[in-house]
Amino acid sequence: MRSLTLARYLTRPHLRRYRTALAITAITLGLVAYALVAIADQSANAANRADGLASPALRTIEIESFGANDDPRPLTISEVESLSHKEGVTGSAVFDVVQVAPISPNPEGVFDTIVVGVAPRYLPIQPPLKSGKEPAGPQEVVLPVALAESAGLGVGDTLTVEHIVVSDSGDREGVDLELAVVGLFDDQVKGLDDALTIYSTTDTVVGLLADESGKPASWVEERHVFPRAFLTVEELKDVDGTVGALRTEGFGATSVTTLLAGASPTLRFLDALAPVVWVIAGAMTVALAWSIATSIMTSRRPEVGALRAIGWRRAEVRSSFAMQMATLGLMVGVTAAALFLVLAAVLAVLSGIQEGGLLAWAPGPSAAWAISALSLPLLASVAFALASLPIVERLARMPADAVLRDTRE
Repeated sequence: MRSLTLARYLTRPHLRRYRTALAITAITLGLVAYALVAIADQSANAANRADGLASPALRTIEIESFGANDDPRPLTISEVESLSHKEGVTGSAVFDVVQVAPISPNPEGVFDTIVVGVAPRYLPIQPPLKSGKEPAGPQEVVLPVALAESAGLGVGDTLTVEHIVVSDSGDREGVDLELAVVGLFDDQVKGLDDALTIYSTTDTVVGLLADESGKPASWVEERHVFPRAFLTVEELKDVDGTVGALRTEGFGATSVTTLLAGASPTLRFLDALAPVVWVIAGAMTVALAWSIATSIMTSRRPEVGALRAIGWRRAEVRSSFAMQMATLGLMVGVTAAALFLVLAAVLAVLSGIQEGGLLAWAPGPSAAWAISALSLPLLASVAFALASLPIVERLARMPADAVLRDTRE
């Protein structure tokens, strides 16, 4: 009880005497806490952003129809569907391109001299939509914006194309086919395909392949060997292992990610960055607390000697001064938390007002704000208490007469 009474009595003088050092510590801690939250937020964004390291394109593997092994396996629809059931695989698609000749919908004859390719739509490796919807039904297509504008077509219009059909007698003839334009994709985003490629459903492409080969669609689904297929895995770190497994099974498999040797380590580094920066913040707080605690405890050597001389036990001396330092740390932490919240709120508001400007990096409201604001008082209080223990213990272990003699000298 007397330890607590002494701690309460001495805390206020310490606050007055060391207010400048404590204020600097609080400001530093608040600013560093905000910087760490911003860094953690940006690293998480880089790791999880769809246009960053979490891009489906980086997690997509291209599979060729035959591997280099002694027992290669063809890429049929059933084979690719079986691969899509592997653990960690989130999507798959077969790929082939069927050439068709579009018929101009206007007198200018925009389409008279071009041929376009119709390919299955697979979003992870193809440009995103700018308007409309993704193709889902038979003969639904999405067109590149530039091609649609040059032909005067928009969402809801019909594109008529001529494609090859092989009759039962084996004759090849051009037959008109009407395709419903359900969307326009951004051709400013360069994909893997030719600029004159339009996308449709796999069933539509299968139907065109069946017409070209003179086979029924069921035959194409079961036996047609596609030149390429794509497989998307859930996490970037799984790409390497999946490519190796596919090659072992007899497929030719490649991925851009396997050439980026640093991609997975970078992702792991970004994932681990947040706890690391908080450890750094804790170490910095302990260092500041140690500096202040050393100054305070050095000035309090006479009190320690007096307390020991009147019979205070070492545990009482330790607890009294540890409580004083913990209280100072708590006040520093509360001040730092208030500064952190004010700074975070102001910069978040300015970032929202000036979208895409210099403050675009400023993190918005999140759970990290609450965690930081609650953890700062606790972190500072514990840091100050722990930082004072070594010097308090050293002084408390000294004989009372030695402490008082050193003070007089």
